[in-house]
Amino acid sequence: MRIFLLLIAALLPSIMFSQNFQATQNGNAYEFDIDLSQSPLVTAESIDLIAFSHNGSKIVLKELPYLRTTKGLHGHGVFAEGETAVMMVLESGDISDNNKNEGYFIQKKNEKGVEVPESWVTRAILYREQGRLYGLNANAATALELFEKGAAAQTDLKRKYLSAYVNLNLAVRNNDKGKAAVSALISTIENDANPTERERTAVMRYHERNGNTDRAAELKTQILKVFPKGQLARQERRKAILNESELGNIETMINKFREDFPPQNAEEEDFIKQMKMDLCNKIGDLQDWDKMRQMTSLLPDGPRASVYNNFAWELAEKGESLTTARELAANATATSKAQIEKPTGPKPDNVTATQWLRERKSQYATCADTYAYVLDKSDDPYGAAQYQAEAVAILNGRDIEMNERYVNYLEKAKSPELRYTLESFIINGHASTAMKDMFKKVFAAENRSDDAYATHIAGLERIARERRQKELAAQMVDIPAPNFSLQDITGVQYELEKLRGKVVIVDFWATWCGPCKASFPAMQKAVLKYKHDSNVVFLFVNTWEKAADKTQNASAFINGKLYPFTVLMDLDDSVVSSFGVAGIPTKFVVDTKGKICFKSVGFEGSDDALVDEISAMIELAKSR
Repeated sequence: MRIFLLLIAALLPSIMFSQNFQATQNGNAYEFDIDLSQSPLVTAESIDLIAFSHNGSKIVLKELPYLRTTKGLHGHGVFAEGETAVMMVLESGDISDNNKNEGYFIQKKNEKGVEVPESWVTRAILYREQGRLYGLNANAATALELFEKGAAAQTDLKRKYLSAYVNLNLAVRNNDKGKAAVSALISTIENDANPTERERTAVMRYHERNGNTDRAAELKTQILKVFPKGQLARQERRKAILNESELGNIETMINKFREDFPPQNAEEEDFIKQMKMDLCNKIGDLQDWDKMRQMTSLLPDGPRASVYNNFAWELAEKGESLTTARELAANATATSKAQIEKPTGPKPDNVTATQWLRERKSQYATCADTYAYVLDKSDDPYGAAQYQAEAVAILNGRDIEMNERYVNYLEKAKSPELRYTLESFIINGHASTAMKDMFKKVFAAENRSDDAYATHIAGLERIARERRQKELAAQMVDIPAPNFSLQDITGVQYELEKLRGKVVIVDFWATWCGPCKASFPAMQKAVLKYKHDSNVVFLFVNTWEKAADKTQNASAFINGKLYPFTVLMDLDDSVVSSFGVAGIPTKFVVDTKGKICFKSVGFEGSDDALVDEISAMIELAKSR
């Protein structure tokens, strides 16, 4: 349907101190100052401070008040019960400041002014888990080093945070040493007379991960017997509902689930809401629209709009039941627009007010985009252009597929705005090759020569490159890249350290990853562009594969497409973990001194835009 977007190693001392960040503590209260003089947010009119803590059982959002100061901002907060560390990032629109991908952290101290051991552990978890969502390096090795610093002073922390310890240890030490350390702790818990459900579940997952299926099944039976209303029982019941094929049974099972597991918070309410959405989607798959309308009437406005929007797009894409598609899309669009100003539900606990507003606007943009698509299929390009304009504006023209649909509607509607809209997208670097071809046709229709067009488009693209290069220069980081040694699909060994003196582009991908494969034609252009530059090396690291023979699987795909790529095999997923990658495709640009200076996540759909971005990153890396 559409391509959507889906990190980095550092030595421990690099995330311990920051000259632009200072914090003081008095009891459980703390104050902090962030100097923004060197921040990308230095000129931002408004800043959203996003903070998370770990309360000993889960990560929670914190609301921290702050004031703007001459140099930056000053804020304060209190460690609530169970909290020992806080992570902060700053945002203003599309621009963020996460302390050069390392985050701003405050750790709880004792009466002597020394960080309490647990603060190192909860900091490690925040850095690794929540950090992935906010562009932090989230490197497993760094997180494990933080974790073990706390556990060395308080050994019971390994058991209290067992799942995190196991996952970090195996991610970093995927070898006999790491497995032995974890296995010893697992054995201790298994020999305990009365471990908690969380501990038992972590042990069960450990055995599942290591292929000990009989022992894992035995533990699951025990957990469900001892904790019949626990988290695992809840998960197993939901799994049964998702796997049920009889629609009549599903509704009964959901009602029974709510009776047996009454929701205690917004997160558990969302759990039930998602199951109801799944049921509505299954009914929609059968095109029983009356039944679907009946069921979706029980959903909150936002989820109902989402269900309607998805089916409206699918029907329009197939060219089927356009009347129904139009009705569903109109309802979704009207509902999601109303949610922007007057949301009917409470703010989710895991987002700030600013993020929630952005999510509601984004949902409206998605629904308006679908409604425009349906209107165009219904021979109403004028209406389509109207709604598409709103969708494009909300996303600041950054979704190239939406932009392309918009100019197509303008062309069908014979809009006088077509040329100027195309120019705007090109000059901002948000145009596809098809859009540039359309602009050439429009330009020629004005009786302009090919030479005049070539001069004009070159000027627009030059401005786009200069703007993008300026944006990228402000985003450069300076972080040691984790070394790795991997074989390519032909058996040749590559080691990152031995490529010092060259700019290296490391692209993590998998054969099952749609956006990865969609980006490869653009990456092929980039590879060919630097084909004769011996100081630029492209390495495509295949990871997270599920095939029995991963090397053969990757080789068959690459050779079948005739891509001229150097493909390295991360067979045990250790390298992708060391880079802290949260989603693929993710690309890193490593400079001549072995420092990561850029990361690029996902693929927006434009070959030209990706080639220009990678090229700009390479040139900036060279210049540094």
